[in-house]
Amino acid sequence: MKAAILTGIREMEIRDIPAPGDPGSKDVLLKVEVIGVCGSDLHY
Repeated sequence: MKAAILTGIREMEIRDIPAPGDPGSKDVLLKVEVIGVCGSDLHY
């Protein structure tokens, strides 16, 4: 699966990471199709 990873200040990379396993009895697994990132969030 793809993940947006903050790698530094104002730096973000899209990486392939392993998919999570089966959710537990109190967990929910969501399929995200679209996200948005505000430019002001990248200062972290």
